[in-house]
Amino acid sequence: MSITEIFLIGIALSMDAFAVSVTNGVSDSDMKMPKMLLIAFFFGFFQMIMPLAGFFSSGALSLYIAKVAPWLSFTILAVIGIKMIIDATKTQDECGAKLTIGRLSVQAIATSIDAFAVGISLLAIELSGGGLPLNIVACAAIIGIITFILSLCAVILGKFFTKMVETKVGNIKKWTIITGGIVLIAIGIKIIISAYI
Repeated sequence: MSITEIFLIGIALSMDAFAVSVTNGVSDSDMKMPKMLLIAFFFGFFQMIMPLAGFFSSGALSLYIAKVAPWLSFTILAVIGIKMIIDATKTQDECGAKLTIGRLSVQAIATSIDAFAVGISLLAIELSGGGLPLNIVACAAIIGIITFILSLCAVILGKFFTKMVETKVGNIKKWTIITGGIVLIAIGIKIIISAYI
């Protein structure tokens, strides 16, 4: 396995975090840079530690976690998405879908569970003599940095999109939050489908 392949794995793993980060940006068009950096940090951090957890775990438990991971991710993302949609149907003053540390943590965990399975795969490659181009900590750090950068770009993109549409169409925060909820549910469904194809 080459360094290029590790970079590609990092990009692939970050796609779900990218999509969820876009919805976070869409949900809060007035978000400041510290909060955007915090979102990117959470996604990058969990995307980094999950491969490490998978690599250093062993036995039946890790294989069981890898098996249920798609369903766990789907459940978490679907619950968050449905909650966003319900929140968006409230009055305009109540409609905010505030992104708390707890909600952000749940999002980051849900979108990084598949990285746990990647960690198990990297261990299998190492044990089979395929070898890693760098040690596992460096590989995980690359994955985390890529996710951080792409997540930050995604939040900015979501915020910019909402600002642009609000300027041209008026306040559509309710519909952007509903769309964000639908996107989260769709990501969960995609994770399930990908796991069995």
